Formats: sequence, C-alpha cells, structure tokens
Amino acid sequence: MSRLLSAGFMRLWKSRVFWTLVAGMFLWSLFMVYGNHMECIAKGETDDTLTNFFFGYGVIIGGAVSIFASLFFGTDYSDGTIRNKIIIGHSRKSIYMSNLIISVAAGAVMTAAWILAMLAVGLPVCGWNGFDAVQVLVYLAVSFFMITAFAAVFTAFGMLLSNRSVAVIVSFLVFLFWLQCGAYLYSRLREPEVEPIYTMVMTKDGEEKITDASYIENPMYVRGTQREIYTRVLEFMPTGQALFLMQNEVTDVSFMIFGSFVITVVVTLGGIVCFGRKDLL
Repeated sequence: MSRLLSAGFMRLWKSRVFWTLVAGMFLWSLFMVYGNHMECIAKGETDDTLTNFFFGYGVIIGGAVSIFASLFFGTDYSDGTIRNKIIIGHSRKSIYMSNLIISVAAGAVMTAAWILAMLAVGLPVCGWNGFDAVQVLVYLAVSFFMITAFAAVFTAFGMLLSNRSVAVIVSFLVFLFWLQCGAYLYSRLREPEVEPIYTMVMTKDGEEKITDASYIENPMYVRGTQREIYTRVLEFMPTGQALFLMQNEVTDVSFMIFGSFVITVVVTLGGIVCFGRKDLL
C-alpha cells in the first residue's frame, strides 16, 4: 500500500481541487476574524477574542471533505486509474484504505489552513482568552476524529459512485441533511426552561414601560430521558460534534471520540465490502 500512498499524495499536492479548498478554508477563516472584529467595534463590545470562533471550522470541514472526496476519487473512474491499479496487482482493500488515508490527510490540511489564518491574523487582532493548552489539545483531538469520520463517510461515496457529478451532489446533500439534523437537535437543547412574560404599563408621560416579568414553563424545553437521548445523538454525530466545537461546549470528550471511531470503522468496513463487489469494468 506504500506505493499507492506515495502516488496518491503526489497527486494530492498537484490537485487544483485540494488547493482551492485549502485556500477557501484559509480565506473563510480570515473573513470570520474580520467580520467578528468589525461587529465588536460597531457594537462597542470588548469580548473580541479568538476563542469565540476558533473552532468554527467544524461546520465547514465536512462539506469541504465531501466535495474533495467526490471529485478527487471520481477522477480515478473517469481516467480509468482504478482499473489500472487493480490490473498491476493492487488489492481493492489497499486501494480503498489508501484513499481513506489521503482523504483524512486532506481534511487535516484544510483544517490546518483555517487554524493558521486564525493564529497568524486573528491572534494579533482579537487576542486569546479562556482556553489553556490542555483544552486546545483536547478539542483538536475531538476535531481529528470528527474529520476522520467525515472522511470515512465521503470516501465511501466517492469510491462507490462512479460518476463524479452524482457523487458531489449526493455527498454534499447528505452533509447538509446531516448538519440540519444536528442543528435541529442542538436548537432544541438550547431552548430555555422558562419563558418571561412582560407587562407593559403607560407612564404619565405617555411612554410605555416594562414592569417586572413573570415566567412560564417553555413547552419546547426538552426534559428527562429525551434530553439525554438528544445530547448523546449529537455527541455521536460528527455534525453534532462540530456544533459543540463551534460553541466551545465540548463536555464528554471520550464519548465524542468513541462516536467518530464507531462511524469510521462501520462505514469503512461496509465501504470495503461494497467496493470489493463493485463492477469496475
């Protein structure tokens, strides 16, 4: 498999798709820094620290990996490269695993581009507050396993769908649906337990004034076992982990890593089996 990896990485460093996505992550990171800084200035706020959005790449990297895997591996089908690899003696399992490793590496480099922009530009502009070195390393560990899970899922699509256009559309739509599911669960968990009801009174000057508020129970608040299920599902899904990372709310690190690991293993094993039965002629 070493020869497959060597050839794959050589092709990766020459890939326009890969470098375009890397540049996109770098520029998006700069945009986040600039936009947040200008918003804080406009509002006169002082809470302009890099930790507010340092891990915001979580909700973007999945989409980037889905596009990369579909286009990069789809080229192997359009150029007939996969058939050539099998003809010269490489096993389908080795081809699949080497592509998975390349996909993980590509996602890691894209993430590194985001972090580089944050450190090079965001740190001097916004400063750093709230995270120590241990927390950063823990979050990066969760990020790496999350990226690996994304890579496993979208490598499977890229390897099993021969048409690049179809693979891109299907992969990206799956990512958006997955992200939407995570966003829904996360929004439900963010619902307040009670809601305020304000009473308005008219002053002698004819102005409306808010008196003391009373509170009622919020029917949308998730309680008990349902809340535990929602939380665990979010922590298990890579898109849910991305939302927790973005909001700096990572709690159960071991369960998040476990979730990403299970998804990676199950999807990879299933992908290898399906790829082994796929007609490449």
